[in-house]
Amino acid sequence: DHKPQSSHRRSFISLVRSTRTRQLERLESDRVKSMDEVQHLIIIRHGDRWDYENQQAWKDLKNNRKGDPSLSALGLYQARETGRYLDSFFEENGIAASDITWMSSPFLRCLQTSTEALNAMTNLEGSNDIAILPEDGIFEWDGKGGTWHADLPPKEERIHYFPRLLNTATTYEPLHIPKLPEPRADFFGRCQTTLDFMHKRHVYKPKSALVLVTHAACCIGMAYLASNQTLAHI
Repeated sequence: DHKPQSSHRRSFISLVRSTRTRQLERLESDRVKSMDEVQHLIIIRHGDRWDYENQQAWKDLKNNRKGDPSLSALGLYQARETGRYLDSFFEENGIAASDITWMSSPFLRCLQTSTEALNAMTNLEGSNDIAILPEDGIFEWDGKGGTWHADLPPKEERIHYFPRLLNTATTYEPLHIPKLPEPRADFFGRCQTTLDFMHKRHVYKPKSALVLVTHAACCIGMAYLASNQTLAHI
């Protein structure tokens, strides 16, 4: 009786493996199908700040915009690396440049991050035509009573340094303009309001992407509210 049992066991294992293979194939098919139906929300923190890397030199500078520092050399490199990653990600997921909405905080470091990342996307056809939308709803939370935001120049000035703002700096209507100064207790509410307006304006479209280039606090707040995960997990 031993051999038939062994043969039966081999047949059973073969059946289980065959069934499991079909299940995996169906899961993979469903995954591919679901990926075709996804609208991606990509939240990016700006690159490393120059003032963090050169703290004393930053303090010694005169007549500069203290609340609006630029990226460091590392930050520029990080932005380009992010762009190269997204270039592959969009291509692999079949997302066309025309289906990418790119929003950026109007702070210099975020506009630099956006520009460097977009310029590094050399494989995605039409990437040169992706405009940057200056979005106030994702700008820095200002724990300095509004002084950081007071250092921001008019958006039209940014056009001279960031050509991707040419057709948006003076015409784009932000999803939300937070009131300043902004108490810490109001911050999550601001993020939720911005997300709500984003849902209304940017309706679901499969194989598309909404990109937000923002600051650390907004990355946490937006990811927390959009994903329904815990703050500890974020």
